[in-house]
Amino acid sequence: MKLIRVVAGLLLVLLLWPQSESVSAYELMTHAKVSGRAFDTSERVRMYLEDVGIKVSDLFDQESAEGRESTVFAGFRNTGTLRGWMTAGAIREDDFQPHPGCRQPLNPPSAMDRPLNHFLDVQRGGRGLTVLGLERGFPAPDWALGLQGRGPDDTQNQFSVLDARVYQLRSLTAPTRDERDRNTALLFRTLGHVIHALEDTGQPQHTRNDPHAGCFQFIAGEHSWFEDYMETRARGIAFRARSLPSPPLLLDGYSPVGFQAYRDYWTNPTLSGLADFSSRNFLSAGTNLGRNCDGLPEPPCSPDAYGQREVTISALTISGTPLTGTVRLFNRRMRDPVTGGMVTTRDPVTGEITEDVPVTSRSVWDQHLETRGLFPLFSLNTLNYDSISDVLLPRAVGYAAGLLDHFFRGKLDVDLVPADPNDPSVVRVTGANASTDVLQGGTLTLYADDPTDPTGKRDPAAALDQDLTVTAESGAPVESARFRVPADTERFMVVYKGTLGQEAETGTFPGGVVGKVLGGVRVEEVFSDGTRWKLRTPRGVFVLQGLTPAEFEKVRWGDGDSLLVALTPFGPGQPNRVAAYEVGRQPGSMELVTVNTPGGPEVPVVKKNEAAFPFGMSLDTTVEFSQTIHYRQLVPTFQVTGIYEYVPIPGQPGAINYIGPTLEFTPLQIGTPVSQTVRFAESFPIRLDLARQADSWTMWRPYVWYLQDVAASASGRLLGLVLVWLTEPDVPRVSLPFYGLNPSTGPEVTGQVDFTPSFPAEVNPLLWAVVDLKEGRVVASTAEAVITISSEEGRETFLEAPRLGAIVADHGLEAYNGGPLAGVYDRGWFALPLVSPDGLPPIGELTELPPSQGGILTISADGWLRGDLKDELGRLGLSTFQMNARQVSGDAVYLCLPTSCKAIRHMTTVSEVVRSPATLDDARRSRPVPGGERVVFLTGSGTAGPTLLVWDPETPKAKVVHQFPASEGPILGPATRTTAMIFSFVLQGEMLLPSTMLIPLDGSRPPTAFPGEDLSLSFALLDQNYLYHVGEQKFYRPKPSLQPTALPARLADVPGNPVGDYHAIRLP
Repeated sequence: MKLIRVVAGLLLVLLLWPQSESVSAYELMTHAKVSGRAFDTSERVRMYLEDVGIKVSDLFDQESAEGRESTVFAGFRNTGTLRGWMTAGAIREDDFQPHPGCRQPLNPPSAMDRPLNHFLDVQRGGRGLTVLGLERGFPAPDWALGLQGRGPDDTQNQFSVLDARVYQLRSLTAPTRDERDRNTALLFRTLGHVIHALEDTGQPQHTRNDPHAGCFQFIAGEHSWFEDYMETRARGIAFRARSLPSPPLLLDGYSPVGFQAYRDYWTNPTLSGLADFSSRNFLSAGTNLGRNCDGLPEPPCSPDAYGQREVTISALTISGTPLTGTVRLFNRRMRDPVTGGMVTTRDPVTGEITEDVPVTSRSVWDQHLETRGLFPLFSLNTLNYDSISDVLLPRAVGYAAGLLDHFFRGKLDVDLVPADPNDPSVVRVTGANASTDVLQGGTLTLYADDPTDPTGKRDPAAALDQDLTVTAESGAPVESARFRVPADTERFMVVYKGTLGQEAETGTFPGGVVGKVLGGVRVEEVFSDGTRWKLRTPRGVFVLQGLTPAEFEKVRWGDGDSLLVALTPFGPGQPNRVAAYEVGRQPGSMELVTVNTPGGPEVPVVKKNEAAFPFGMSLDTTVEFSQTIHYRQLVPTFQVTGIYEYVPIPGQPGAINYIGPTLEFTPLQIGTPVSQTVRFAESFPIRLDLARQADSWTMWRPYVWYLQDVAASASGRLLGLVLVWLTEPDVPRVSLPFYGLNPSTGPEVTGQVDFTPSFPAEVNPLLWAVVDLKEGRVVASTAEAVITISSEEGRETFLEAPRLGAIVADHGLEAYNGGPLAGVYDRGWFALPLVSPDGLPPIGELTELPPSQGGILTISADGWLRGDLKDELGRLGLSTFQMNARQVSGDAVYLCLPTSCKAIRHMTTVSEVVRSPATLDDARRSRPVPGGERVVFLTGSGTAGPTLLVWDPETPKAKVVHQFPASEGPILGPATRTTAMIFSFVLQGEMLLPSTMLIPLDGSRPPTAFPGEDLSLSFALLDQNYLYHVGEQKFYRPKPSLQPTALPARLADVPGNPVGDYHAIRLP
């Protein structure tokens, strides 16, 4: 009856009970919380709603008093969403009728007691609730699956899985929209009833045949205090006399489970069903230790089978008397039958995560700690409940979500394609079985919606072939019979009915049901004919009143179905205005409101917002820049003296006769006439000054900015996507002396070396920002409030000579000993180039130069990426600079003699960036955005491959959804809320071929590649993942074969078929 009434912890003493007349409602809110979370967790529910064209926010059967009021007694008001209907079903599954001596029901009048069918005694043959040997209810899975107790009478179940399939089929095929909506609501209400019966088997009293009605206790058992306490947690209220609210329910942490059959979710041969787990691992008030466990073999009924621990508790009794005592906890360790891992819970005293689950307690106090007995007794209290609930409640969610996934396991990945090249009205359904089960011989039919009928009339399309059956394994192709469809139909429903895996059609039960809406989407285009902006739909071509190319250079669709955003010419001397306009739609329709004029029908537009571009606005970021350069110039010199000895010639006094020379070399001297540290620093705020706008360039230091995009949100807010690019620091350069070689006097200052500051190339672009153009404020920026860019580098130069490069300076002397030339003569300075020792005589004299450091010594850019972006890129090692220092050593010869050479050895520690952060090279604002703002980035890095990064700044959340090989150079194309288009060129052999990829932005599926295709030439990517051929005006299946479909309806003819801006809108 009540749900997984598992519990969480405080103290056994703190058990204070709610009023008996409200107990039922409290138990119901627990079910509401668990069922609602199961709806949110089920991936297949979301996929099904997308497949049949339903938004989570859509409302169904909201005029029904049953829908609005039938759950108010439980504290829940159903607004008409499908989540609300499922929650309502979970609440109403506990409906019961009045019984003398028991609390009276608050639910609407019921002809039966539904909770009697929420038990499953798995350890005693799988029977239902049994009292005094008599079965009082059907086993929970039989009841929920419609195997027992189902029927049309008020005393029979009309909310089983079998009924859900019937309602599902009607929700897809009923002839009017009201009927379909009513059955859609019934479908999800029924599923709420079904998962309630599953959730209850996560409460051990329901799987150990432990009645707990709370009246006629000798027959129906003691009231379930466990469920009452859980209800206070579900409602966030205090439990009896406690001063603080009960802690919230723990619902998350257990993923949806998957089985092959519905019954397996309750019980199966591997004992991994929810009922198996709760019955075989936990105790209950009526099947506790000390009561022989009611004869159940599991868990063990001996206290010695449990780990034991005494804890001291202190609290107030129900009468307000202070109480202190000890409680012995009996702990059980258990293994999860699905994952195989050890089960964990929160320790009820310390709060730490532990594998010891306290499944029962023993003390001299009763379960309420209100009466002290003479002997210790076994009981369950909030210490147990809190720990047990941490285990069972998340599993109730996971099993319920898994059952929903199983119900909606059917899926068709199909499209409507032409079946007769001479007759466009003849079509067929083609694609693949995307179900996780086989489609086995069921019928595949097509229904067409009448676009002119206000009731949403839906009729079956005329089949042109007799055989409507299809059979396809999971993932196998599916192809239907041919159908003839009305020419103006814009929405179709494909319905499979029949065997789906183990679910077969029998009698009035349709078997598995799979639906897929095709179409229901209209494409509209905004374009200019040179004099007027116009709107083109399948119904005609209409002038947009008041919008001319002379005033607005660009007009495109905004985020809302009826919103346009218009931009005047932009830049210096231009109007620089942005405006949002709304086109009128007829009530309850997507048809345009038009007015007739002599020139033809026109569409009035209403200005929703307007803004002059907020030049001068701050982007709320300041750049702190510093650059340090350690510089030195090395001047190597030596002296060589050629010594000549005078040899007299007899009889010729004064004759010049010398022998030699003998060469004498001084050691090589390494001078550093210039050794200095140069420092640059600048601080500047980032503002959108007109002078720094990219088209102006009147002030281009230290940055420029670009307006990359303008948009209008669904509410009409005017937004701009701005890119900021660093150019050069606005800091004076520094000059230092440079030494060259004077042949007469030796090394001397011959010029200067200039040092010009520069920003690291790795930090461009500097930032992207989404700005509110009306308010002149930043909506989101990729940077923090302060960006600190700093770098340190080492530079070194040698003495140089024109055309020779690096040299050693040789000072030449000649010494004449004796004779007429006696004396020392200065022959000047000579430049000796440094050359490789390869092929030269061996090095006989080697001089080591002072060690040096070169390259980028340090580099950092703090605040360049805000936290969510930095964390996500950091996960891939792409958010910081990674440096590497290596020693480079080399010998260079400057002088060679016949038998040996003189050389220098230069040892340098070279530091370099081996991995740089990813740069946000290009960006697209998703159009439309998925609720909050979304920007899609193509990142780059000089040392790593590009990535596609999705950023939801208002969440905040960033996620890399694809990484490209480093060899590819992708180009970012358009992005919708779900998909991005990427272009690239791929080298195949000697040819460079175009390629296109469609990448899902949630990362749930691999990209779809179109090798050899440049889709940018002919296709527009429209929300949601529609690949629209602008020439043929048809959607193509987003598969590599690029097969055209029969949808959507073609736009009205315009000579030349001008290409403008397109969007896809959902028909009501």
